[in-house]
Amino acid sequence: MRPGARALGGAALMLLLNAWAAPAQALSPSAFAQELQRLEAAVSAGAPGQVPDVRPPSAWTVEANGQRIDVPAAGILRSLDAARRNPSLWPARRAARLDPIEALRYE
Repeated sequence: MRPGARALGGAALMLLLNAWAAPAQALSPSAFAQELQRLEAAVSAGAPGQVPDVRPPSAWTVEANGQRIDVPAAGILRSLDAARRNPSLWPARRAARLDPIEALRYE
């Protein structure tokens, strides 16, 4: 490996480690609702067979009344990953993902 490539790889690794070590930025309930609206719009947009290039976090941290709540995105992530592996699955998965995203917004 060339020295420059090794330095670049080391820098990328440090960025990843810092991102994992950093505490999650907490969203207010209204900011979380806005984030879900953006996600819903991205999932809804485009041709039915086109998988959107969205990468939600593994969980969102929402803070309200001094309480922090982690809201997992595992189902959304699994659907997107499966659709990227087999885009023919996306039309059915897209419809199935929109209802839970909308439901999260109202919680």
